[in-house]
Amino acid sequence: MSFYDTYCAICGCSLISGRIGSDAPGALRRRRAMVAQTRAARERGDPDPKKTEHEEERMDGEDWWSEDENRCYDPTLVSEESLEWLAASRCLGINPEASGNSNYTTFEAVFPFHQDCFDVLTNVLVGSRDVAKIDKDALYDAMSELVAPLDAVCLKLDYGSVSGRGRHWVSEPGEEFSVTSPATTPEVTKALERFLADDAFGLRPDSLGITREPQILLNIFRFLSGDALLALLKSSWPAFCATRRNAFWKWFLKHDMPWLTELGPLLLDKQRDGPELSYKALYLWLDKVMAPRYGMEGPFLSLANRRRIWGVCEQLAPYYVRRLQEISLDEPDPSILEHAICGHMALISDDKPPPSGSWTLQRTLFVYSADEVKHRATIFEAYWGEGGRLVGFGAVVGRQKQRVFGLNGAELPHITRTATRIAASDRVTAITVVIATADPNQATTSPPAVVAILVRTCD
Repeated sequence: MSFYDTYCAICGCSLISGRIGSDAPGALRRRRAMVAQTRAARERGDPDPKKTEHEEERMDGEDWWSEDENRCYDPTLVSEESLEWLAASRCLGINPEASGNSNYTTFEAVFPFHQDCFDVLTNVLVGSRDVAKIDKDALYDAMSELVAPLDAVCLKLDYGSVSGRGRHWVSEPGEEFSVTSPATTPEVTKALERFLADDAFGLRPDSLGITREPQILLNIFRFLSGDALLALLKSSWPAFCATRRNAFWKWFLKHDMPWLTELGPLLLDKQRDGPELSYKALYLWLDKVMAPRYGMEGPFLSLANRRRIWGVCEQLAPYYVRRLQEISLDEPDPSILEHAICGHMALISDDKPPPSGSWTLQRTLFVYSADEVKHRATIFEAYWGEGGRLVGFGAVVGRQKQRVFGLNGAELPHITRTATRIAASDRVTAITVVIATADPNQATTSPPAVVAILVRTCD
């Protein structure tokens, strides 16, 4: 049997600790030379540089082998303690057999993630770390829509420059930032405070800017990332002039770096204690030193990783919001009715057939729109009466109300329910009915009964 490592659905990294290399001088020297060589090659535009062969080294008293160091993190950047957050994980799953709302356990598809990454996601989705505000049904459906093919290990999201994923996690030297916790720590806040106190930017606000930025340009800037804005300023003189005021960069810094939650209080203290900063210089500095990049060092590894994870969460957010805003449909779309075909009417009874003439016909459509077929997962349900007889079918599509054909136990408490989940990417190809017949060696006491339903799907 083959086994695969499990990865965080939010940051895309390992749910176990990484490998930390030797701190022997020879090991540090060799590993850093390899990282520097790879970084320089990438800066030249070579995505897959050929590493120079290094001779096998093992100095007296040093317990390491150079070959092992190719897949180990730098011990001066991470430690066993700093990697403990990788094992603090949770998961989001759904049990379709549970009753009521938001009953989650490890059934069907399960999405694991680090606790620290979930804190970042919660902040992106609801603007705080209050997990109680997260609608777990909507989040589960949103993640389900992004499930990748079976040979993939994460959701269909851009996780940034992380290359350690595969059948087994690889601790890539130079990518230590990707396994550094994105959580706020006093050490990171103090490091950022020291840089602000040193006023290393050496620039004062530009006093040559125009009084107000044209509104149309502000509306455009609102939708631009930092890289896109800087590229626009290089190619457009009106755009460059519209961004000369210090107030614009103060706004844009807050707009483009919402992940940098430590900065706000520090800037308030800075404004009270000294002259106004050049927010453009500050933005450019922060954008450079906190960019998640290969070979990154320094005190801001955690902020670079938070920036990367925040970007992943922003990709997931529209799917979550769309689930929250899903409109409840009371009737099927006319196009669905037009193509619906029923070749016969099924006979549904919980116990004994009713008296002659009291039969009623029932028609139920489980799908109300084409969007449900393409993008909504379905909980397919079967209802069972006394003696294990099938008495009804049901479906819950996405966050819609339950749609039932036959009996569902709403007024008959002795009816039981079984359920399975059909992913949005799957199509039902067959429904197999399992019938239990009487033992030929025993006297017949009851007619054959449906005892199981098998639903077959394909993507």
